[in-house]
Amino acid sequence: MQASRLVFGLVCLLSFGAATAQTTSTATIGRISYQLVDLDLDDGITPSLTFVPGTTITAPSSFSIGFNNSGSWMSVLGAHEQAPITIADTQGTVSAQGILTSTGSLASLEITAVANAAGDGSFAYKRATVQGGSGRTNFQLSPMTAVIFTAQSVLTGRTTQGGDWAVASAWIDLETYIDGEPVSTQNYKSLNSYYDLPFGSDVFTETQHDTLQVTYANTSLGITETAFGAGVYGNADSFLTPVPEPSVYAMLMAGLGLVACVSRRRGRSAT
Repeated sequence: MQASRLVFGLVCLLSFGAATAQTTSTATIGRISYQLVDLDLDDGITPSLTFVPGTTITAPSSFSIGFNNSGSWMSVLGAHEQAPITIADTQGTVSAQGILTSTGSLASLEITAVANAAGDGSFAYKRATVQGGSGRTNFQLSPMTAVIFTAQSVLTGRTTQGGDWAVASAWIDLETYIDGEPVSTQNYKSLNSYYDLPFGSDVFTETQHDTLQVTYANTSLGITETAFGAGVYGNADSFLTPVPEPSVYAMLMAGLGLVACVSRRRGRSAT
């Protein structure tokens, strides 16, 4: 009888001794710069890049933040003046949060997206998604000139249990028209952090630092107009199943050892 009560207590301990699960993805892009390259040193043309007045935009010019299974979703275009933006959604003891921030002009631009999903296992599944972009900044490039845009990105994924999935992405791109058709050049980096460690392992965090570059070459004899853009994306998926604390496993092993001792004593007394 005592052994059966002990086993029942251990089962209850495992049922109620759950830790809070949390998945977070963070994507940041910034430190944007450009370099001009003279494609013809003998044409007498000094390489130049001029931003078109009225088209230089600080991010985000568009953003969307949302959560599945709840109907909470926000999507806005042309709303760069609203940064920073935060939205949260809670259902019982489960929550999701999306944050989008932006600072500076194009030269000092930094955009960050944070997606977070957390809970204690009382709800089956939760997803938070955040994305935002700088919009288009138009510039005019002199003939026989190439421009190289460079940006730095930092992507981080944090997971705490099996089945968690954190995705963080960042990109820069250029778009121009050739023969009346838009032509895009993009450099895209993504971190997919999926928790595949053994059940009950430590928190899993990984970070990726990347240098992004995009290049456009004006090989014509006239000035061309091109548009530059940057963006970030964060997604956090979590099944939010209970994760026993390490102490729970220790108590379980101790309890099982005690049950074994009791069983051996009963066997000896019976003989």
